[in-house]
Amino acid sequence: MSSPLKMTIFHFNCSLCGAHPLEEDLLGFLTHWKTAPRKQIDALLNKASTALQILLAKNKMIKVKKIRSSFENEVALLKQLSRTSEKSGELLRRNEQQRVICLFDCPLCSSAAGERPRDNYFTVWDAACCVQTSNLLYELGILLFAIASSLPSWATSTDLKLFGQVLKSNRKSQESIGFLECPFCRRFTNGLYGEGTASNPHRCRWCLDSAGGGQIVLCLRSKEKFEEGIRLYLETQSPSDKAMMEHFLTQNLDCFVPQGVPESPLPDTIIPKPKKKR
Repeated sequence: MSSPLKMTIFHFNCSLCGAHPLEEDLLGFLTHWKTAPRKQIDALLNKASTALQILLAKNKMIKVKKIRSSFENEVALLKQLSRTSEKSGELLRRNEQQRVICLFDCPLCSSAAGERPRDNYFTVWDAACCVQTSNLLYELGILLFAIASSLPSWATSTDLKLFGQVLKSNRKSQESIGFLECPFCRRFTNGLYGEGTASNPHRCRWCLDSAGGGQIVLCLRSKEKFEEGIRLYLETQSPSDKAMMEHFLTQNLDCFVPQGVPESPLPDTIIPKPKKKR
C-alpha cells in the first residue's frame, strides 16, 4: 500500500520574496493562517497584488491577451478584499552584483527585508518567468482557500463573496499560463514526471521530491467535517448569505482541495527537453 506524500511549503524558496526559509509542513502552515490576524492577511493580499501589477506593467509574458485579462481581474479583486490603504510600490530590485534585494518584510514567510540568496529559479518580478509566477498563484490560491474555509470571525458576507470571486479568478490566472496540471497537488508547472499510468502516474517536481511515489490527498479539513461545518454555518445565516456560501463551496472546493490519483490517467507527458545546439 502506498503511503501518502508529505506536502510542504518553501521547498525551494518563498514564492513571494525569494527567501530560503526553513521548509514547513503545508497543513501546519495553513492551520496557522486560518487564525492569522486580518492585518497579516491584508499585507499578503497587498504584496501579492503588487507583484501581479508589476508583471502587468513590465513583464513581456503578460502581453498575451488571455493571461493579461485574467491577471487584471485578479488584481482588482485582491485590492477589493484587502483593507489596507498602503500604496503599491517596488518589491524587489537587483544590486550591482545582480543579487535580488527584497524591499519589504515578507508576510508569507516572515523573512525580513534584505538581500536574497542566489537562485536560478527566482528573480525580480518585472523579469519573472512563467514558473515563478505560477508558483506564487498556486500558493496564494491554496492559502486563501484555507483562510476562507475556516470562516474567520472577521469575515462579513461581502468578504466571503469576494473570497469566492478571488479564488475563481486565481484559478483562471493559473490556467491562462498554459502549463500542465499536476494530478496530485493541482499545481500548474512546465513539466510532469512519470508515464501517466496507474503504476507510474504523472507528478510535479514538488510531489516527486516529497516521496517519489504514492497517493496524496490534501485536506484542509476532512471533506465530511468541512461539509458539516458549512451546513452548521448555513443554518445561522440569512437566505442570501446561504446562497452565497453554497455558491462559494460549489465553485471552489474541487479546485483547491486535491483529490488524489485521477481515475483516468492523463495522456503520456514528458518533461520538455532542452534543444540541442547545432
